Amino acid sequence: MVRVTVQYMFLGSLLILAPFLSGCWDANELGDLGIIFGLAIDKADNGDYRVSAQVINPSEIGQQETSERAPAATFTESGASVSEALMRLSTQTSKEFYLFHLRFIVISEEIAEEEGLTSFLDLLSRHDELRTDFYIAIARDSSAKDILNVFTRLEKIPASGLFTILELSEKMWAPTVGIFLDELIIDLELEGKEPVLTGVEIKGDKEKGKLPENAMKFEGDAFINFLTIGAFKDDKLCYWMSEGQSKGFNYIMGNIDTTLGVISVDGSLISGQMLHADSELGVTVDKGEVKGDITITGEWTIVEVKGDIDLSDPAEIEKVNQAGSDKVKEFVEDSLGVAQEHKTDVFGFGELVRKEDPRLWKQLKDKWEDEFAQLEITADVDMSIEYTGNRYKPVN
Repeated sequence: MVRVTVQYMFLGSLLILAPFLSGCWDANELGDLGIIFGLAIDKADNGDYRVSAQVINPSEIGQQETSERAPAATFTESGASVSEALMRLSTQTSKEFYLFHLRFIVISEEIAEEEGLTSFLDLLSRHDELRTDFYIAIARDSSAKDILNVFTRLEKIPASGLFTILELSEKMWAPTVGIFLDELIIDLELEGKEPVLTGVEIKGDKEKGKLPENAMKFEGDAFINFLTIGAFKDDKLCYWMSEGQSKGFNYIMGNIDTTLGVISVDGSLISGQMLHADSELGVTVDKGEVKGDITITGEWTIVEVKGDIDLSDPAEIEKVNQAGSDKVKEFVEDSLGVAQEHKTDVFGFGELVRKEDPRLWKQLKDKWEDEFAQLEITADVDMSIEYTGNRYKPVN
């Protein structure tokens, strides 16, 4: 009797543990997956979406010896939706496409201008395989597919190269901004703030840039170049900022990590590197009247001087500080001016009004673009030199 009881207990334990011992129900072998690093979304001639997926070739990654096979392959298909085009790609390869490691999405300028982004962002935000830490940019003067296919000289995978270049340029050079999927969706859904995305172009021979030989030359036939920032309005690309306006946008939004600027003081040219910059945006509401204000502070170091300015003289230092502040203010006011001209609040002043006075915002939100266009915004900029380098007087 005891033996029968023990057997029943053993069988019962097996039944309880069975669900936990069966493994992951949707597990896949790595060798069966086609890991997508980049996506390009263009418009097909019939109006469908033309989706290009760049899939890495794991056997070519990290090899010490070169091979004749490319480190990645790009597959292209069309469909009425992005998801349909992606599924159709399964007819071209033996690998099951996997999106978890996606690094970059390039969207054609045509789609951004004429159709907007929300039609396919729903797929990207809903997909259970996708993380949100990949960059999105707009292709300029080229198809998105061409951008994705340029072989870069310092990265094996073009999509990975796009990610790295934008990440570095955002950190080192002010006119670009890296936007992740979740940041873009938040800006699209916020009331009183319009989104932005950086543009990317091909410089050089587009056709030769698609060849592996492009990555093997000291000076390639084509290379990727990130440009300025595009402003959106009602989900559609509205205008491209100039380089100065893009710098101004990033100063206003507090996105500056470091950058370099050149100013003129009494005939001397001074190159200064920004060490850090802070920004604070605010609105004041007085009897229903809204005003905006921006305060920007920063410290910079002098890295190059052409001229005969004596930086040991405090009066000269003050002149340089004033000239640096004026230059940044010029960028800021130019960026504000073009945004108000297009009635596109990419800075989020409307969102600040909503937080400051929700009742007033209910009255203004439907006509905010006109209110923003007339909004009085003051900008105070204070830049100061932290270091002058190892010498006061320039080498002459």
